[in-house]
Amino acid sequence: MTSRNEQISDEHTAGQSRRGHVRTAASGRVLAQVLDSEDGKLIGHTFHSDIVEISATGMRLIAAIPLDNCCLELFVRIDGLARTMLLKTRVRWTRLDASGDFHVGTEICDTPESDTEAWCEFQRDRWEKGL
Repeated sequence: MTSRNEQISDEHTAGQSRRGHVRTAASGRVLAQVLDSEDGKLIGHTFHSDIVEISATGMRLIAAIPLDNCCLELFVRIDGLARTMLLKTRVRWTRLDASGDFHVGTEICDTPESDTEAWCEFQRDRWEKGL
């Protein structure tokens, strides 16, 4: 029989092995707006969130409501970075945590109106600095 901590650790390891990019902690905030959703009532919903973690292709945020199958526009402000980036993202997953908040995994969409090149440059700089 496995303990709950072992089970959580195994789930975390399994989840990490399915990911294409390493996630790292980052300090910053986003202003998010739902651009598209299967639930039409969510379109236009805005919220602020701390950034939980980031990867080369996305980030994890916190929301008060589930945002399954949504497209979001994010104004991203990373601590220590001079500029704010505008990113279009697609919600890949939503999970309810013990506090009642929803963790939201997003994937950056490469669109002409997004600052994807600036995001890639930011990621390259972090990689070179070993962050």
